[in-house]
Amino acid sequence: MRFYLGPHRTAFLLLAAWLSSYTVARAQESVVSYQIYDSANLQSIDDQPAQFARAAQTFDMTDQRWGTFSTFLGTDGSKQPQDFGANANLGGAAALAFSAPLSRDFGIGFQIGSRVSFSGNAVQVFELVGEAKDRFQNFTTVGLFQRSRNGFALGAVYDFLNQESFDSFTLSQWRVGASFEFNETTEIGVVLNLSDRSDEGNFNTTAVSLDPIEQLRAYLRRIWPTGVQTTLWVGVADKHSEENVLTGTLPPKTNQILFGAELFAPLNNYLALTGETNLVMPADTGAVDAFLGIEFSPGGIRRTRNRNNRFRAFLPVASNPSFTTDLTRR
Repeated sequence: MRFYLGPHRTAFLLLAAWLSSYTVARAQESVVSYQIYDSANLQSIDDQPAQFARAAQTFDMTDQRWGTFSTFLGTDGSKQPQDFGANANLGGAAALAFSAPLSRDFGIGFQIGSRVSFSGNAVQVFELVGEAKDRFQNFTTVGLFQRSRNGFALGAVYDFLNQESFDSFTLSQWRVGASFEFNETTEIGVVLNLSDRSDEGNFNTTAVSLDPIEQLRAYLRRIWPTGVQTTLWVGVADKHSEENVLTGTLPPKTNQILFGAELFAPLNNYLALTGETNLVMPADTGAVDAFLGIEFSPGGIRRTRNRNNRFRAFLPVASNPSFTTDLTRR
């Protein structure tokens, strides 16, 4: 199986999906009569139980702040096929993220963010063969999204990765997603990663190519009474190589299972513990990526993920768990 559509077909897919979502949302919104709910007791003004309300009726329409800003600082660990079967990376990461409305009436917003990660080799092989001892990565994410009043949401982002390791690489991918909120606590969705740009370089004298691995995942998100949010997903990843700098090449693995999780746990009004992991099977040649750290938001940490905030970012800033990279010999 191969997900790759190419940039032109991908752009057409995004436009068609957005037009479909927009048409359905406008048609449904035109027949919905909205009510105002008391946030303290979750009762409507005519004493209708709030659990019968549509999910999106909890949007805080009085919140006129223009954007949502947050920062992240924490640890980062990664092992991917791009590590040539003989390395892993451990270090730190920092990120900035911002989202804001483009059209409040139509629920359209944009998001932008950047993440830097500096890590050292967790295995000595690269050093012993005379290659890089560390790796620097800069991820940049830009995108658009729309949340309708009926609980549906759609978004797309474009991710850039500039990387300095055993050589310099510039990669990019699309991430496209859709979700539905069943109620105040439960959300389901799908996210598709599409490779857009690969790059070539050298490991010592060996010519290699790096390429983002295409993935499809389905997730379930739960908001707990404490404000903690947990997300679990399962999916499939396109083929990845079994290259090893020491032992040679084995046939590539195709259509591999992936699974992962995300945690967002507010600690006070401004700080939250947040982390993410994504695992692509098999563990020996696939990907084992994770990060964990502290997120800070000067506008209130709960608002950065609160479902009442219609213009919160739809997809997170790219990182190793959401940007898995393959390596092949040329």
